[in-house]
Amino acid sequence: MNRDNKKDNRFRSYLLILMLLACARGEALGAQDRQALHEMRTLAIRVAVNALLYYNLNGTPYEAENVEVATRELERLHEMATQVGDASLIEQVLEFDNAVVELKHLPQSIAEARQVQAAYTRWLPAVVEGYSNLERSLTEHYDAAPDPGQMQDELHELSQNIGQMLISYQLASFPNFGGDLWILDDQALASLDSSIERHFAELSARGHDLSTNLNAPQRDYHFVRPRLLEPSGHWAPNAVALYLMKAMTALDDEVWRLGTTPR
Repeated sequence: MNRDNKKDNRFRSYLLILMLLACARGEALGAQDRQALHEMRTLAIRVAVNALLYYNLNGTPYEAENVEVATRELERLHEMATQVGDASLIEQVLEFDNAVVELKHLPQSIAEARQVQAAYTRWLPAVVEGYSNLERSLTEHYDAAPDPGQMQDELHELSQNIGQMLISYQLASFPNFGGDLWILDDQALASLDSSIERHFAELSARGHDLSTNLNAPQRDYHFVRPRLLEPSGHWAPNAVALYLMKAMTALDDEVWRLGTTPR
């Protein structure tokens, strides 16, 4: 996954300067905005998933769009970490970014992948670990922030649960990865699926508008649910990513709608 000079030392220095300026102007978000912190979690999922998709030979690898999405979402992650103004988050985003950049050592085409023994077990775990560390830190900040309301919180949790299901599936579908540490076992998958189904049912019962708006993400989740729970070796990482990210986007959009709808 080749990257341009936007991710060199000058860019990192620029981000740190932006952070200092934001703090000086009193514009840093701090750890008070759950919506922003959840958006960062979603961005981190999108980066990790697109980085994995680019190299996954069990799917459709080496699609330029995956590089473009990962690059764009990483830039947004840097911007938001700078706005939050938390030094540990900024450092974790940088480490995550560096791990993605290091994937350049892997084959960059199907032809090249057929000619060399790709060192997936050397470079991919750092990406997953970088994502896991960032996600854990963002969740800690999220939990410590003021609660915007039960419904928004439940939508965030539902979106995040679907994201964790997606990450696990991408890792499980990747050949020769060896990252069992981060792959959900059958019991954990069933538990997470039950939580997702329960959230859809409970939220849909809150009112007609919400029930109607949840139809599409619930339908997208159900479309790929059999593959998530019983893949049987017939992997479809690109299709699963498409439908689950659509579901996450719809749920996140619904939170924005609730936040802007007059009560």
